[in-house]
Amino acid sequence: LAMIPLFQNVCSLERFAVLDGYRFRRYPHPEQPQTLLRWIGGQHLMDNAQGQEDRYFRRCAPRKVGTAGEKIPVDQAYSPFITEQTAFLKQGPSQISRNGAVQFRQAYQRFFKQPGGRPKCKKKSGRQTVWVTQEVFAFIPQIDDQTGAIASYPLTMDTKKFPIGIIP
Repeated sequence: LAMIPLFQNVCSLERFAVLDGYRFRRYPHPEQPQTLLRWIGGQHLMDNAQGQEDRYFRRCAPRKVGTAGEKIPVDQAYSPFITEQTAFLKQGPSQISRNGAVQFRQAYQRFFKQPGGRPKCKKKSGRQTVWVTQEVFAFIPQIDDQTGAIASYPLTMDTKKFPIGIIP
């Protein structure tokens, strides 16, 4: 799968798309940053919820009678974390939540393979990213009317339920 992380610069709302080592500067329309920031928050919440569940099963569950002896779940399930308190996750594509769970799973697999630490919680400060897969984005070529040549490849982010549109 080709992945495009979108970064938020703390000073401005510029976006960068990275694809196969190339960087493209993107400037969203005024209504688009709030949607993208909601997607970033949802993906971070999912990643952090997986980490908190892991910490709970490692620290507390072995001491409780009902959960003693259970294996620690290291999975990519994200639907148990969508509750009444996190209903805002339904306001974005499910692919974004799924990618947050996948990021945690990949970080956990790296922890087992290398002598590094366990995955850490993502913070609100600093550079914020959202991992977007091909189901949500496309580079659709725009043809110049006068010459008939390809003029540009704008980033289009759309799903049937949650269209964002073209990010110039």
